Amino acid sequence: MNSTIEAEIFEQHALEAAFLWSYRDAAVLAPLYDFESLGELDERTEAYVDGLRLVCDAGWGDL
Repeated sequence: MNSTIEAEIFEQHALEAAFLWSYRDAAVLAPLYDFESLGELDERTEAYVDGLRLVCDAGWGDL
C-alpha cells in the first residue's frame, strides 16, 4: 500500500463488505425482505468489494 490512508480505506471497505455480507445472509431468511431489498444489499456489498479490488490493484503496483 502506498500510504496509511489507503490502508485505512482498505480496512473500512473490508469491514463494511463483511458486515453487509452477514446482514444479507440473515436478511434472506427474514420475511420483511423482498427481492428488491436483497438486490439493494447486493449492490451495496458489491460497491465495497469493488473498492477492495481498486485498493488491491493499486497495491500490486508496489511490488
